[in-house]
Amino acid sequence: MNDIIYSENKIPYTKNKFYDLQIGYYDKSWTDYFKFNLSWNRNFDHAGFNFEISLWIFYFIFYTYDNRHWCMDCEKWKDENCTHEEYEE
Repeated sequence: MNDIIYSENKIPYTKNKFYDLQIGYYDKSWTDYFKFNLSWNRNFDHAGFNFEISLWIFYFIFYTYDNRHWCMDCEKWKDENCTHEEYEE
């Protein structure tokens, strides 16, 4: 992957949200003539929105994510007083 534009920054006025924007092209490693991905996950590590589209060798990727980790046992963010030792940093 060769990024023409790459930007990863914190979303203003939010505590734990970030975005990532990539526009570029594949070199010899491309395999798809067309690809489209749209997803949104929550209650998961780095939860957020994901949009990706590629046509031939060119791609556009945009996603937002939370920089925290999710504890499946407590069902809350790791930094919200998770009581499970294996999730402690």
